[in-house]
Parts: sequence; structure tokens; C-alpha cells
Amino acid sequence: MHDLALGAAPVFGPAPAFYEMLSTGLIGGGGNFYDAVIDFSIAELVPHVVVVPGGFINGMFYIAMNEAKWNALSEEDRAAIESLSGRVFSETAGRAMDARNAVALDKLTAQGLQIHEPDQAFLDALQARLEPIREKVLAGAEGHGVDARAAYDALREKADRSATN
Repeated sequence: MHDLALGAAPVFGPAPAFYEMLSTGLIGGGGNFYDAVIDFSIAELVPHVVVVPGGFINGMFYIAMNEAKWNALSEEDRAAIESLSGRVFSETAGRAMDARNAVALDKLTAQGLQIHEPDQAFLDALQARLEPIREKVLAGAEGHGVDARAAYDALREKADRSATN
């Protein structure tokens, strides 16, 4: 949906197909983590990298367990898992992903890829084009009894605070 707002046609496929889609010309670029450019060996196919402060895409990961299996664990094991889950897991994984991407960006620079840091005018235009989509998503959530605006504002504030720390 955001691809169309940015003037691009969305093409869907699994991450491992990224190389094939680029090499055959099906796509001319894409949004991904810096380390994916290395992991999928596509550096020779994408000579330019645009660095968007705060990121342009993000992944979501979670840990899930069957309730019966969870209940079968000892209290001690459940406490150990809980001590490493939630916020602790989120912050640890986030720091690890940030570090991995920083290393990957350094490698891409060393390989000769052109790294572009857009100016504020570009970033403002990007936000302006994405704003109607954000509002549509938030409005849709409001229809389900969720105070989406408050949740979004709280998450945005935390993300902004985290980015400055």
C-alpha cells in the first residue's frame, strides 16, 4: 500500500527470491535491512543504498509457545523464560539488530556501494506521502474499539526517545 503512495508498484515474493527478482529485472530495487543486501548477495545488483533515519522498514518477531506445553513447564522454567522475555527480549534483540545493520552498512560502504543520506526536504516529502496511509490505518483500528492514535503517539514517542539515547 505504501509502495503505491511512493510511486512504486508492489511486487510480492519471499525474501530468498530477492536476488532472482533483481537479477531478472522484475524489480529495480526494494526496501530491506542492510544485512539482507549482504545475506542475499545482491550488492552487485543494487549500487545505491538510501539511509532513512529511524529506518523505513521494520520487522516484528515474537516467541510463542503452545499453552499446554507452557503449563507443563516447571515454575522455575517458566520464571526463567519470563525473565528473558518481553521487554528484555525486545531490547536485546533490537540492539543486536541495530548492531548487525551497522556492521552491514560499513561492509556495503567498503564494497563501494553509494550510500545516500537524504536531506530534510526529501524526508518531509516522504512523510507527507505516507501520512494518508498512516491515517487510514489508524482510522481502521479505531473502528475496532482501539485508541489507535494514543497507541501510535505513545510508540512514536518511545521510538523517538530511543533514537536519541
